[in-house]
Amino acid sequence: EFEDNLVAKLKDLRIQENEVFVFADSTIDFHTGATKRLEQKLRSALPGKLVVVSAVCGSGFVARGRDGLNFKSLMIDQGYQRNKHVPQRATIFVGGWNDEYWPSSTIHQAVLGTVKMVRPYQP
Repeated sequence: EFEDNLVAKLKDLRIQENEVFVFADSTIDFHTGATKRLEQKLRSALPGKLVVVSAVCGSGFVARGRDGLNFKSLMIDQGYQRNKHVPQRATIFVGGWNDEYWPSSTIHQAVLGTVKMVRPYQP
């Protein structure tokens, strides 16, 4: 199952950051309860870390942006701050296929804008 493989892979990475955020589309959110189940599994696999999973069917870097449900909007909704004083955090994006039919230049700009939320103070 995908979520078990994701949990195992993240555990194998030995994440050093204090916080782990996962933003996803229907890869996670499709099945009822899957978002909470993944969050619980990650908390068990990564003890002592703040774990947040936010997933919305149809979202992406661009997709569902007009509805306020793209990855960047999900980050803001979860209190993911653009602040260099926040604790170290690992950020994982699962998805992006919902952006398939958007122009590549639009996708590129959306990815850059989203990545700036992750590392706002790097060139």
